[in-house]
Amino acid sequence: MFTGLHVLYVDDDPLMLKATTRMIRRIYPDWSITTVSDSIHWADNLTSDPLLIISDLLMPHMSGDKLLVDAKQRFPLAMRCLVTGNTNQDAPTALHDYAHFILPKPFSEQDLSLVLAAAQRLNTAPFTPECLVKLSSMSANIPMMPKVVKDVQALMQSEEGDLKQLADTVKQEPSLAARIIQLANSAYFGFNSRTLFLEVAISRLGSSTIEAMTLCMLKSTTLNKITDEQHQAVVNEYLEVAQKSKVLTRSLGMSREAQEMAFMITLMVSIGTLTLMQSQIEDEAVLLERQTLGGPVNDVLLVTAYVLTLWGYSEKITQKILTISFSLTNLNEDNITNCVSIAFYIQFVLGKGSVSEEQLLKRVPEDYRSAIVDVLPLSSQ
Repeated sequence: MFTGLHVLYVDDDPLMLKATTRMIRRIYPDWSITTVSDSIHWADNLTSDPLLIISDLLMPHMSGDKLLVDAKQRFPLAMRCLVTGNTNQDAPTALHDYAHFILPKPFSEQDLSLVLAAAQRLNTAPFTPECLVKLSSMSANIPMMPKVVKDVQALMQSEEGDLKQLADTVKQEPSLAARIIQLANSAYFGFNSRTLFLEVAISRLGSSTIEAMTLCMLKSTTLNKITDEQHQAVVNEYLEVAQKSKVLTRSLGMSREAQEMAFMITLMVSIGTLTLMQSQIEDEAVLLERQTLGGPVNDVLLVTAYVLTLWGYSEKITQKILTISFSLTNLNEDNITNCVSIAFYIQFVLGKGSVSEEQLLKRVPEDYRSAIVDVLPLSSQ
């Protein structure tokens, strides 16, 4: 059972140390907190290993970035967070090299709460200590969230955001805009008329679908060991799987929200695939069978959930991703993730000729068979 984290906060400002300590105790009363104002001797008097280390960037004697580099070596299990007043400049480098999270300075209790919640989630199953050590060794390959995704999220959360503003943001990436229009005219979505207008396409697909496509399609600068052709091949394959997921949920009479969720989490799994490809571990086909990071969860799903947690996505989304079953051996009571699992199986097992359609239908519960029959003709188009 989770009993609380030990948090270490390093800052030369005593007022910040006191204020942050009060916030953490309000949010998680059972957590232990150590505050240090001396950045040179920050680890000298620790009585137990911290599992979350927060450090200010600008301090005398040792800056926060160097401190967190040291912390990565000393405490590989700890989540690391940099506090800086210049998030636009520092965030990409920090996340790439030494920090899991960035906090703006000054930060609000809500800002801090999101970091604390993510650190808590990454210290519970299936993220075992062994798993976290292995993930920490891959930190240089963790992709940055593209800026356009942040802009799309901000518009979706704003009361003043509208369809035109969302379309204008997407237009910053012409290839993304073109793919959205193409997808809105896809046979998988079953619209009666075609459209050439981006705003209409966004309205048809829904904001969650647009966010997922933006996340999947835009290549992060940290994915520098993956060629553009490799990246595009992964995107194309996962878009096909996502469309199958959406058709399955629609054929089962599920709500539009459920259909968008299925599409979204399917596309998000590509993040784990691309991260592992960047780590030059295996090719895409082998990755879907790989379980080496710890526990029964597939490596692609673990890495996806890990990255999405760092990026601030909800536990609802990451838990659904962690329950996907590429082999169909662990279907559960969640119809959304079952549809996603079946869509992956159709794409990567049935689509590669490893099983027949008849064998597939025998492997799934009867409730899903008619929906699968609806997807199979589209798979051949």
